[in-house]
Amino acid sequence: SDLSTSPAPPQMSWQTADVTAVTGAPSAAFVLPVSYVSEERKTEHVVYIGFADNHIHELRRDNTGWHAEDLTAATGAPEPLGELAGYESGSDGGQHVIYVGASDQHVHELWSDATGWHTDDMTAATGAPPAGMGGLLAYPAKAQHTDHVFYASANTANPHIHELWKDAAGWHTDDLTAATGAPTSATGGLAGYSFESQGTLHVFSIGAQNHIFELWRDSAGWHADDLTAASGAPKTYGRLTAYVFAAQGTQHVIFDAGSGANNHVHEVWCASLRCPTDRKSTRLNSSHITI
Repeated sequence: SDLSTSPAPPQMSWQTADVTAVTGAPSAAFVLPVSYVSEERKTEHVVYIGFADNHIHELRRDNTGWHAEDLTAATGAPEPLGELAGYESGSDGGQHVIYVGASDQHVHELWSDATGWHTDDMTAATGAPPAGMGGLLAYPAKAQHTDHVFYASANTANPHIHELWKDAAGWHTDDLTAATGAPTSATGGLAGYSFESQGTLHVFSIGAQNHIFELWRDSAGWHADDLTAASGAPKTYGRLTAYVFAAQGTQHVIFDAGSGANNHVHEVWCASLRCPTDRKSTRLNSSHITI
């Protein structure tokens, strides 16, 4: 056939919508919102902190459009301190929002089921230490039917990374810094993911000498690696983000090297299916080493 006369395939185009105006929701505070999708319910979720009331609000989209709900008012939960995390559970299929309470520095959970939204104090339930301002990370491990929350403790002189994790028996807690011998966490937040096909969990933080450290778990337990030393990447002075590209079997950590390195964006990545036991390599504005 004559390809020149064939109709062009439809092109995806970006569009915009003012979801606050559509739903009548309150304005947002200057804290990054979190978002996730529910594959099971076919819904989209945006969670943020209100500017005027310091409440946690949800914007939810289903097949009828966008809706708004004040989760703090609905549950009677304490107000948040700052950072939020959210995900669809790997253990119960429900929606979960994680945050640190402003009044007690406890890690709190807002969760939903068929009857609505509920709240739990995970710090009180597990006996875990209070949380600091060093970052909050949460994600499910759906293949393992577990949920995982990571945070830096409130001990500013010696902040450890702690895990709260949920299985069929409930919530549990572990001190990952103590378990692995990793250095204490600095500022810059946490990043990480579950590598479902490998059955591994990964947490990245900025530690001693502004190096990027990885805490990762396999069937043998938790381990620690200094990715900056392993890859030759520059030091980092900003925030981290990380993701796994499952189809390629690669893992990626993105960071800002700071003004000493011209504020370039760098990537530490692993291109081996045997990661994380192989060393990571680095590319973009550093040497490109392929494993």
